[in-house]
Amino acid sequence: NQQDENPMETPREWQFPTVSRPLGGQGVGGSGGMDELRQAIDAMIAEQLRTKPDALHVFDSAAVETTYERMESQEFPGLLELQHRHFFDALVNEDAGRSKLSQIGIPGDRPFLTSTLPADDIGWCWADESDCERLGVKVQMESDKLDHDKMLANFHPIPAKNLRGKPLDDILKKYGFLRSNAAVSQKPLRTVARFAGEVARGQLRIWERRSASERRPSELSPGYSEDGGELLLLEEILTLRVRSAKGNFFVCA
Repeated sequence: NQQDENPMETPREWQFPTVSRPLGGQGVGGSGGMDELRQAIDAMIAEQLRTKPDALHVFDSAAVETTYERMESQEFPGLLELQHRHFFDALVNEDAGRSKLSQIGIPGDRPFLTSTLPADDIGWCWADESDCERLGVKVQMESDKLDHDKMLANFHPIPAKNLRGKPLDDILKKYGFLRSNAAVSQKPLRTVARFAGEVARGQLRIWERRSASERRPSELSPGYSEDGGELLLLEEILTLRVRSAKGNFFVCA
């Protein structure tokens, strides 16, 4: 880790540590869902924060805070995306040992940079609630769980048996993904073949709405079928709100 004098003064898009993880279609309420979430959080701590999971006390109560947001996918243009965010709170474990805590700027709530080639450096800092607001990081989330059914209105999960082989090929062709070497997303670059592989392995979950009433007036585009059907990506996102003994939040960009 590299020291960074004042990363908050560098123009960046700040957020809490966040990761997208497939949850086996069960989510928090399913059998073993909480264990699956906790395993994903431990992996995120190791991969992003580069320290051991026991450096933090993570509160994995079943009453985990969640929000839903529906939008046009930035990663997969032409597809709707419903992001289901799970927020977990955590405190720094001051007894974890100096080597583990120094990886996250403790003691002293120090800022630092990590490098994950070929991506740009990631800036990390500890920010109080007012600094979080200035950086555009929303500390308190308003759950819109009541709108969940509305956001998924008339959408149904595509059975797993239809998400591999010829059935999956037929679905992709129906919704405008015709050439296996065509790009589906740019960042990261994914071809239709790779996209299909991620769907088949459960890394991406897709839902379908038939005869959508909100059809775009333009000509057929990816994500829409000729009979008015529509695809939606359902993405499970885990977000970790870590606080230090000083009450600062751990944010990155």
